[in-house]
Amino acid sequence: MGFKYTIGCETTGVSAVDPFHVLQAFKDLADQEATLLLICKRNEKSDFSARNYIDKNGLEDRVTLLQYYDRNEYYGSRQSCRIWIGKSTPVSEVSADVLRENIRRFQGERIEISDGKKHVLFFTGFHPYKEEGQGVYMRLWLDCLKKTGHDVHLVYYQHDLKLTPAEARSRAARDFPYYHEIPVISPLVGINEDGLNIDLDDWCGKAALKGVEPLVDQFDFDFCFVVYPFFTAVFMVLPPETRNILVTPDSFTDRNRKMLEQGFSMAQWVSITRGGEQLACLRADMIVSIKEEEARYFRKLVGDKREVITVFSLSPLVDFKRKPLSGKLRIGYFASDTYVNRECVLEFLKCRSHSKFLSANSSVVLAGGFSEGLSGDADEPVLRDDNIEIRGRLEDLADLYRESDVIINPDKGGTGLKIKTLEPMYFGMPVVSTLAGAGGLNSGSRFHQAAEIRELIPLLEEVLRDPGLLEELSRCSREITERLNRESLAGISRVLGCGTGDLDPGHIPADQAGFGASALRQGLGRSGSDTGRDKGSPLVSVVLPFFNAEENLEAAVSSVTGHDYRNLELILVDDASSDDSLRIAKTLAEKDSRIRILGHSENMGAGPARNTGAFSACGDYLFFLDSDDILRRRALELLLRTAAEEDVGLVIGSCNQVDEQGNYSDYDRDRDSGRENCFGLINGTEALRRSLNVEEGSFLPVRPWGMLIDLNLYRDSGLTFPSGEYEDLSVIPFLYKYAGQVVYLKDIVVTYRIREGSVTQSPLSLEKVSRYGSLWDLISRRIEEFGVEDYRRDFKIFHVGHLLWLLNHGISDKVVLDAAADLIQGKMRLDTGASSGDQNLKYMLDYISNILRVGKAEGDFALWGKFVSGLGDDAVVSFIRHRMHELGLSTRFK
Repeated sequence: MGFKYTIGCETTGVSAVDPFHVLQAFKDLADQEATLLLICKRNEKSDFSARNYIDKNGLEDRVTLLQYYDRNEYYGSRQSCRIWIGKSTPVSEVSADVLRENIRRFQGERIEISDGKKHVLFFTGFHPYKEEGQGVYMRLWLDCLKKTGHDVHLVYYQHDLKLTPAEARSRAARDFPYYHEIPVISPLVGINEDGLNIDLDDWCGKAALKGVEPLVDQFDFDFCFVVYPFFTAVFMVLPPETRNILVTPDSFTDRNRKMLEQGFSMAQWVSITRGGEQLACLRADMIVSIKEEEARYFRKLVGDKREVITVFSLSPLVDFKRKPLSGKLRIGYFASDTYVNRECVLEFLKCRSHSKFLSANSSVVLAGGFSEGLSGDADEPVLRDDNIEIRGRLEDLADLYRESDVIINPDKGGTGLKIKTLEPMYFGMPVVSTLAGAGGLNSGSRFHQAAEIRELIPLLEEVLRDPGLLEELSRCSREITERLNRESLAGISRVLGCGTGDLDPGHIPADQAGFGASALRQGLGRSGSDTGRDKGSPLVSVVLPFFNAEENLEAAVSSVTGHDYRNLELILVDDASSDDSLRIAKTLAEKDSRIRILGHSENMGAGPARNTGAFSACGDYLFFLDSDDILRRRALELLLRTAAEEDVGLVIGSCNQVDEQGNYSDYDRDRDSGRENCFGLINGTEALRRSLNVEEGSFLPVRPWGMLIDLNLYRDSGLTFPSGEYEDLSVIPFLYKYAGQVVYLKDIVVTYRIREGSVTQSPLSLEKVSRYGSLWDLISRRIEEFGVEDYRRDFKIFHVGHLLWLLNHGISDKVVLDAAADLIQGKMRLDTGASSGDQNLKYMLDYISNILRVGKAEGDFALWGKFVSGLGDDAVVSFIRHRMHELGLSTRFK
């Protein structure tokens, strides 16, 4: 029989479409002219056998079943299908009626049944919103992809997390609804030695691949962009139908050795072998280089097996008016913080100091991150020149250009296109550069071809003697950037296979180029400048992490989506659930466009899941909810109204609780009973004290859920949740302090569900005691960071009391008791002693007595001594004497 139509689909077991739905729709289609190609990634938890279904329903002759575990090797199979069902196709679209309609419409043009979106995976180990050259180039591509209608999944593998400002990550989360962060776990990441190479995949740990896999399972990606060759292992988890693009702003073959040969004092950059770079290029379908010299090298590596494209940079030409030269020549230099930039500029300043003419008739302004690092070179005589000004970081690069006559780049080596040469050119600034500093520009001007740094001096002297050269250099900058924009647009068109008319950046007025550092650094769209929200109705980002929550998840989600306040987004974060939770979440998301689903490739705990959601939040306010909680009706409206009326960034609501039998009871009211003064407006420092339960009559909940937080306030605090249990203890008191003022309401906003087996209901184990010690280490550091050292003793009392309370949940393991006692006697020791007036003290002593009784350690005097270590107050001694007398241990107490 000759078949006319081939219907194809790839399912993963976690995507919206599963094999059963596809097979059922195909069976019901009953079209004898159609065949089905079904590609299935095996799901270890599924009990549905596609082969059984095919045999049972007599479909063997018309269905081709291809199954795989990890790597889909069925290259080209998607292109062979005339009708293709995408992974992100809504289940409602996978039916016999829909297939029948598409067959009726089929006129030889391939049809895709999907959500109509073009998905792109963009993977980087360096954050694209950092203000440096590689960030500029990445934002070029991100802007182009968004402008050409692609839904970009920006994946940040946190290689440079410590160097990335929180605001950069926050802005990326606002700009990209699909924003993901993958923590670095492999200890090899970042390791390299002076002058040596690393293996190609040393810096791409397994966590990076595992973090990408859930996205690949869920979405059909038309493209995958990977920035830098040493992250190309990511390509290995993409299906063969995805077009893999390696974007490499540098060549890394023996890079460190080349840097040493160029005269740098050290070379500790990422550097790989020629074979490693060749393998990276062959993993890609296309290589995008930033300048033609490197593109030629990549072509030698791959021959005719891969296409190599050159795309420089792309930015509006700024209509910028320079000040005329008056008096001294004003020389500007801007660069990011690297030892290479520091060494180059110091060499330039030394050469300048040897020219009496230039020294006497010029001034220098040094700006950017590198200039902050010059403090270590304070002994350099050249920096004592009164005509050298060190500015540090700038809010707007245009400020430097307004007061400069010429911009220099004294680079003496390295690779890649030099953004610090290019960006002043987009402003039409005169530029004098070494040949290395003008790499990739293909400039014919002798003012861009100095072979060595010292050769910049006579060029600048010439400009001083003939100021008309400044206008000539300005025109040269315009010509270079206009040409680069044209060439880059052509290259982008080849990569994306589409027209680029909407991408032509054209010209912009100077007053529109000042958002951030410069027009080039902000990219084409400057997409973070305006969220387009209705400021009269604040958007609330509700973050709900879940792990194996299939019993309660739907109720928690419904309490949000059915809420009276509608202007919200619900971010569900799957912490690698192994039950049916993710399927439930996806079903709910199909019904409400306000729901987004993010996920972890491995279980990391509620804290990191909250971090993932918070970084992705786009709202004005943040609200955490747990998967076993219920949001009360009108709660968000109440919290928002209170925040506006009291002009505060943090409002705490109360909660009650319900057990598994449906019985409701008080929760906060049990804790703040008789403490009427604890409600209302509270100073931040006082809120911290109340959260530690320092004094009689003071109380404030210590939990992340049930409070409304200004999102900018939360991000500015820099607080994140650690992994492990009781993570909220290391965040909430400090958040109260940072907020300055908070409001505590008596109104119930959340109902908390008591579950057997939950973290708070489970006894301590040896591993939990160890993690509690790590938690205290973090709290101890934050005490110093947030300037609350005066309350260290109160923190210790609170946390020793909390640890003792946890032990009261049922303990019989003597090893666990010893570990907890050692922790209290060691790093949590109350060296200053506790006062008999401390609110927590009476609880602590009762806990100790009960713990030792239940743990059958009443006669273990050494263990007693560890638990009360540092409490040495008369009241404590009296308590111990009384207890020991009751236990018949008085004679052993001295």
